[in-house]
Amino acid sequence: MSGIMVGHDGSNHSQTALREALALAQGLGEEVTVVRAFGLREIGIPAGLAPFGQVPSIDEIGEHVATALKRQIAPALADFEDVPVTVRAVPGKSAAVLIRESEGFRMLVVASRGLGGLDKLLMGSVSERVVALAPVPVLVTRSRSTDG
Repeated sequence: MSGIMVGHDGSNHSQTALREALALAQGLGEEVTVVRAFGLREIGIPAGLAPFGQVPSIDEIGEHVATALKRQIAPALADFEDVPVTVRAVPGKSAAVLIRESEGFRMLVVASRGLGGLDKLLMGSVSERVVALAPVPVLVTRSRSTDG
């Protein structure tokens, strides 16, 4: 097992998880793989409502999501230039993608809550499911900020 995988949903909380993963990877001499799950809902195409023939392919959507993710995480990566980073956009529901894709990694890092979290919940449903079912150790980070 090698490398650290981090789930990133675009929230400030996932930026905290990314920074923690990068710091760990730097100290351990590991590389980081940043994974964002996506579906039609996440990219603004209502399932079943897009006109036939005008929907981009899953690969095209994945490339778009990965490009947006690279832009979003660039500031954090600039602080850890010596850590090799791979970015992946994977179709599917967040928890299922993170659980499946974490196989073979040394560790998975996720935020305690993300874009869908309610402030009164200590841990979001995705992180709770990942902790319960991931095949690798999971580090759950908490953000000090109060915004999502």
